[in-house]
Amino acid sequence: MAKENLLFFAEDTLGAGATAACYPASSFVNAFPSATTKITLCFTSSLGTATSDLVELTFTTAGAHANAMKAIARCMNNPANVKTNLNTVYDGVNGTSFPIDPYHGTAQAFTAVDITVQ
Repeated sequence: MAKENLLFFAEDTLGAGATAACYPASSFVNAFPSATTKITLCFTSSLGTATSDLVELTFTTAGAHANAMKAIARCMNNPANVKTNLNTVYDGVNGTSFPIDPYHGTAQAFTAVDITVQ
């Protein structure tokens, strides 16, 4: 049986008001645009409630929602990391993120994350 891909997110600074979270790809519920440069991902609650955990990702260029969502889909299906299957979507503490395809020739990147655990 193959290992399941895990998606890791960390806000820019960790502390009392900031969060890091890791979700298995199977806990992904849906995604939707939440602003011109943001998408919100919904995951099954890590606390076991009926309300989904929310992960709002900010990306570089307005309107590149499909490219950002394709990057998330690639991350959930990424076969490259066979040792741990841990995929960093956005880590603000270490300044790393999963790559996004260019949007109309403009380079794209995730630039921030806001995590709400419910």
